[in-house]
Parts: sequence; structure tokens; C-alpha cells
Amino acid sequence: IKVMPVEKLKDMEHEMVEKSRQLSPVVPFDKADVMIVDQMGKNISGTGMDPNITGRSSPLGTFRPYVERLAVLDLTEESDGSAYGVGNADVISKRLFSKIIMDNTYPNGITNRDGKPMMIPPVMPDDKNTLLYAFGTLQGQAAERPPKAVWLHNTLCLEEFYISEALLEQAKQNTKLKICSGPLRVRFDGQGSVDGWDSL
Repeated sequence: IKVMPVEKLKDMEHEMVEKSRQLSPVVPFDKADVMIVDQMGKNISGTGMDPNITGRSSPLGTFRPYVERLAVLDLTEESDGSAYGVGNADVISKRLFSKIIMDNTYPNGITNRDGKPMMIPPVMPDDKNTLLYAFGTLQGQAAERPPKAVWLHNTLCLEEFYISEALLEQAKQNTKLKICSGPLRVRFDGQGSVDGWDSL
């Protein structure tokens, strides 16, 4: 909390905004082919996912980390069915879609006068097919080389996240990052839902 005298408000506010940006968490890569988010929700961000983390915003467009495909797997219970911001994703799971309550989602877009964040992206039957869609629809060079992927629990929890091996060298060069494990393989249950990770 900072107290600002009226006559210095303009200059001091600019300084505080810059300090806030420096303290805000970010995905530490300039670009990724795929970003996977376990859960979005109103208790996480007004738009379900913090645009400063995903690089996706309806009024501002796309920006760092410049993600080609954004896949989202679930909606938090605290959201009470409001999935405002789901339109910033490229693909979602049926699990997420089944939790959306339109009557709780639309008022946010109407009062904001912005309908795009509540538009429904392609819906895949399970987590596995959601990921297959995200990786399978990459275009250009991203479709021809090992994909650069970042996997977050949600945009509030960046203390720990997963990356694909294609980002490993960049991660090693970042002194603020700690590599916590060797290669892992995602495990799915019989319904195609993510069920943990196995060491390779």
C-alpha cells in the first residue's frame, strides 16, 4: 500500500505500475506452441485466465508469450458456472463445457459490451482429445518440429509448471528457474482424463 500526495499522484502512480509489472508472475518464455491450463475460473481471474499469463485478451489481442494454441481442461467450482473468458481458448474439454451455465456467463459479457470472451471454442470429448486437438492443429514450423509446450495448473499458480523438452535448453539458461525432475509422460485414465504423470 502506497500513500500518494495529490500533486505527485501522476508520477508516483506510473512508478507503482512499473513496479507492479516487475513483481507480477509471467511465463518465462517469449513464445510457445501450446499452452495447457488445467483449470480456469472467476476465482482465478475476471476472465477465467489472467491475460498477462496467457497472452490472450479480447480488447488487447495477443502478446507475449505468443501461444499458438491454448487448451483448457476444467472450470473451477467457485465460478458457479460462469466461464467468461472461455473464448480466449482455442479448445476445451467436454468436462469444462458441461460445467458452463450460460445464464451466469452472459451477464459479464453484456455489461462489458464484449461478447468474444464468452464464445465457445471447439469442445473435445475428454482431456486426451483436447490435447490431441491442440497439438494436432499446429501449423507451419511448429507442426514439423518437437512442440514447445507449457502446462499450468492455473494462471495464479506459477510456482511450478511443466514444459516440453523443446523448451528445456531455454529453461536451463534462465537462472530464475529450477528444473525439478527428468522427463515425464502424462497418464490418462479409462475416461481419457489426466490421471497424473509417470517417469520415463
